[in-house]
Amino acid sequence: MIRSNTLRSAAAGLLLVTLVAVPAEAAMAPATRTKPVARIDGTSSHSAIQIGKTFVLSGKVAPARAGVVLKRQRYVGGKWVFFGSLTRTDAKGTWSMRVKAPLKPTIFKVRVVAPKFPRSAPFKKVVTVTAPLPNPTATISVLAGNQIPGTFVMLEGTHQYPGTNMQLVIQRQVEGAWIDMPLDDFQVSRATWKARVLLPAIAGSYSYRAILKSSRGEATSPATTISVVAPTPNAIAAVGPGNPSRIWGIDVSRWQHVTGDPAKNEGLPIDWKVAYDRGIRFAFIKASDGTPLTDARAKKWAIDDHRLAQAAGIYTGLYHFPAMPDVSGPANNPAILVQDAREEAIQAADRLAEMGGYTSMDLPYVLDFEPDAIAGSGISDISTKESVTLWLKTWLLEMKARTGRMPIVYSGPSFLSAQLDRSDPFWKDITLWIARYTCATNPATGKCEQITHSAAIQRLNNGATPGIYSTPWSTATGMNWTFWQYSSRGNGAEFGIKNGGSLDMNVFNGSTEQFLALVAQTWTPAVGDYETTASAVDLSVTYDTADAGVPVVLTVTSTRQGVSAAPAVSGEIVVTDNGVAIAGATVAYDGVGRFKITLPAREIGSVWNLMVSFSDPWGFYATATTSLSVAIPSTL
Repeated sequence: MIRSNTLRSAAAGLLLVTLVAVPAEAAMAPATRTKPVARIDGTSSHSAIQIGKTFVLSGKVAPARAGVVLKRQRYVGGKWVFFGSLTRTDAKGTWSMRVKAPLKPTIFKVRVVAPKFPRSAPFKKVVTVTAPLPNPTATISVLAGNQIPGTFVMLEGTHQYPGTNMQLVIQRQVEGAWIDMPLDDFQVSRATWKARVLLPAIAGSYSYRAILKSSRGEATSPATTISVVAPTPNAIAAVGPGNPSRIWGIDVSRWQHVTGDPAKNEGLPIDWKVAYDRGIRFAFIKASDGTPLTDARAKKWAIDDHRLAQAAGIYTGLYHFPAMPDVSGPANNPAILVQDAREEAIQAADRLAEMGGYTSMDLPYVLDFEPDAIAGSGISDISTKESVTLWLKTWLLEMKARTGRMPIVYSGPSFLSAQLDRSDPFWKDITLWIARYTCATNPATGKCEQITHSAAIQRLNNGATPGIYSTPWSTATGMNWTFWQYSSRGNGAEFGIKNGGSLDMNVFNGSTEQFLALVAQTWTPAVGDYETTASAVDLSVTYDTADAGVPVVLTVTSTRQGVSAAPAVSGEIVVTDNGVAIAGATVAYDGVGRFKITLPAREIGSVWNLMVSFSDPWGFYATATTSLSVAIPSTL
């Protein structure tokens, strides 16, 4: 507001008007003036911060007032010193300022004042300024001593300065590259970690390292080397029954563990050292089953039994109990049988891979070939001999293609005689584990009933054999058996079975050298095989000739990318012509990673525009496709 004062000049008689600027606050009535700032309220974005970082002070003056000048001060040498720039309140009286922390650790005392209102209460804040945390670090402990191939070991170490959302990765060096390993069990705390990993099945020196991932980044431990050394082969002393004495063994499943209600899968571990000290030198262990629930129960015990038995010096063999579908009459569909047998072979190979593959102490995998006493479990006893043979051969060949070793067949002589063609030359090279319990005729029933284990031992010492039957392994004087399950009445407690259950007893038919020949071949799955990794696959399609009037045969190979061209151990092939299924075309499995496609004959001048598609229903590998044109006639 401008107010005028009127003055009159005596000399000139003129009226002079002088304009004087008067502050608005002075012109207002006392009752309407804005009150002075009484206090400064505020907060800090940080109560602790690293050196050199910026934090924010903000708040409001009371009473609210626009345009109030605010400055910051810090406490230095016993007094408050101004620093940095000023700020002003907005129309609502709020304010904000960014403050940079000192460049060395300290207790940073800061306040905000209104210089024009010296009596107002300032806002004060104490901020702890710290040096930045070092980068995260990790260590891995040395695993002392030689380790047994194909066994689980516990790796452990420490880590410092982690963030949140911690993750643990264990890697092994494979062909110069660090590859993530599947972890069977692991724990990560704020300062330590440990992980249970499966060692390779082949002896050698292997480098491992740990990676701890968190919100603050990754910490990679130095590498540590683990020496994997196969145990020195035992003399495999033949201390079992027989004349001369034979190499002695047992076979176990969850029934040698469970106590109480078996459905709960509770149980006790086997004391394998007791078994070894008693003279046992090999053990067959149930590891897989064609029915999911029973398979899970088998796996629970098989992994530890396999590891602990070998650690005690006992050679091991794993076995699969099948669930062949019942197919007979019009339902006798070979495609169903082949598909089921392949799936169960993949399942068994998968379990073997989980356990490290074949170590130098592993016998070949076994197929438990016996009738389905329980519906849906075992080998179908209503299917034709041809159906059973097709299923069995498919399982054996699929397993050999995946693991490099032909499995052993376990069965009783009567079932073998009823289901297999004795004249088929395929069986002569298959290792037989025969189940025939030593028995004595009961005068009251006329039946041969199993005798006690001690009596069976005496019989074997007197030269007893499994007998003579009409099977593919029979000879004029007996049978070409390799293992003989001679009794199911072993005293479990005598051989380390803590639940006191009975035990199947076996002997080996041969010398120490012959026994060791059965464990001479090892196999380790390629990294990532039998894991749901969707690994990329390359397809290659070749053919020899394509002539008019004759079928065209193509060979398809599926290999994993980046794993030394390792074949894809599972998968299926579909072929189409211009996107349409080809009537009369067939796709046949031709060994691990190989397929044969046979196209029907076509006339001269025609062209196949083929799309070959690969997919894996097990999820181990990603889908892949390739296309090619085949002209009739043409040559490569």
